[in-house]
Amino acid sequence: MARIIYSLVILMLFSVNKISSQNLRPQAKEINLFINCQAYCDIDYIKTEIKSVNYVLDRFGANVHLLIISEGTGSGQKINMFYEGQKEFTGINDTLTYFVLDTETSDIMRQKMASMLKIGLFRYFTFTTMLSDLEIKFPVRDTVKKTGNQDIDKWKSWIFNFGTGGNITKDDYQSSKSIRNSFSFYKTTEDLKISSYNSMTIARTKWVYEDEEIIVNRNSAYSSNQIVFSLGSHFSAGGNVSAGYDHYNNHKMYVKIKPAVEYDFFPYKESVKKLLTLNYSAGPSYLKYSDTSYYNISDSEWLFEQNLSANATITQKWGNIYLSGGWSTFLNNFSLEGKKIPGLDINSYWIYESVDIQILKGLSIYLSSSFSFTKGILPNIPKKDFTKEDLITNSRVYPTSKYLYFYWGINYRFGSKSSNVVNPRFNSGGMVFYSF
Repeated sequence: MARIIYSLVILMLFSVNKISSQNLRPQAKEINLFINCQAYCDIDYIKTEIKSVNYVLDRFGANVHLLIISEGTGSGQKINMFYEGQKEFTGINDTLTYFVLDTETSDIMRQKMASMLKIGLFRYFTFTTMLSDLEIKFPVRDTVKKTGNQDIDKWKSWIFNFGTGGNITKDDYQSSKSIRNSFSFYKTTEDLKISSYNSMTIARTKWVYEDEEIIVNRNSAYSSNQIVFSLGSHFSAGGNVSAGYDHYNNHKMYVKIKPAVEYDFFPYKESVKKLLTLNYSAGPSYLKYSDTSYYNISDSEWLFEQNLSANATITQKWGNIYLSGGWSTFLNNFSLEGKKIPGLDINSYWIYESVDIQILKGLSIYLSSSFSFTKGILPNIPKKDFTKEDLITNSRVYPTSKYLYFYWGINYRFGSKSSNVVNPRFNSGGMVFYSF
């Protein structure tokens, strides 16, 4: 008898708990969606394909916050969609991921995104009064068995790209033309990353004023080849070999070899939202100069350079922050007018930051800056003095110890809380053609 009473009590408590849980189920009249997109997003297309939600312009007014972040893969992009419930949906979160290929058109990419967005929103629709209006369509599966060969990657994760392009501009005083060709290939797996990027640019600009001509050629070629090995969730090792020429930087020819190691303070798998890495590289460089260098090298020389850099990325619902900084110096010595100059006395420092944060409802701040400082004269600087024409035409590198760029912006938005209407008129940018 006691066992029966005990069982009934347990059953009653379970029933009460189940009824209480059902009563705690959140209810909402509509979904107010805020999209924070850090990838390719066609918002107008999404609005035309998904009309059952209210698209709000402020994350504080949303009950569903969607953060979209893209990560590069060997053959395209991995798209991460982080859904976070707010207000009546607090605690209801989800994450969806899918892949797009570099060979896919923008229309296919936006179709995939809209489809995945519908899937992610379905869970929130079940908590609204629109639940009874939802329709679910499942794909029809092909009953024919796939052969084993259909799942084999014949290219073994290798991707190849070719590209070419150019431009021509001309007016009464200036004419310029350039052409650029590129070729790249890469392979990306969980344990190995191989990439090679190669380009050649031929550029020529001519100024004519009062029968005087100034001609500047900015030709360059560049080949960068990198291999990276995974050494666990925090460490990586590899190296880079680069070669080419660059007339602007006084490089008739160069070859650089840079072995490197990197440590990520967070596991690499968390890099989509937070990344903090420390990278060190060191290696030899062979430089052949177009003009005599600052340290009286008229032909070529070997240098040994080391670099240390730190990179941090944070992407959250409130915004994103990117910080990067580094230092480089030389391990060999130089000579100027009979005086020995240690390479360690020539140091370059740089820092870059980009901040985009919504701090209050309707109030956002934007900051972007870069700063570099060089102590000493870099060895590729030409010895001959630069002229005013060199500065105006930007035809050659010149000695400068400081460089600063800074941008800031504050934006406050008020008015309508939603933006559901799509009107594509004049989206071409208002281009005007004149006829005479």
